[in-house]
Amino acid sequence: MPITRLGLIARPHPSALEALLEAAKWLSARGASVVIGHDEAAVAGGGQWAAAPRTELGALVDAVIAFGGDGT
Repeated sequence: MPITRLGLIARPHPSALEALLEAAKWLSARGASVVIGHDEAAVAGGGQWAAAPRTELGALVDAVIAFGGDGT
């Protein structure tokens, strides 16, 4: 089964949020459906993608990508 619906979340750090937005653009340009965590969308913008609470992402997407877990 192909992964076509992706959830994106990030730590509240500028570089992590910037990477999230870059990934959202890249994934969308390649036909993926992107859902961004509500908190991330509120801080980083990203109004062109759907947003959902983190607690609901698992039911809405095939996989979740987290940004900023490496200290960024």
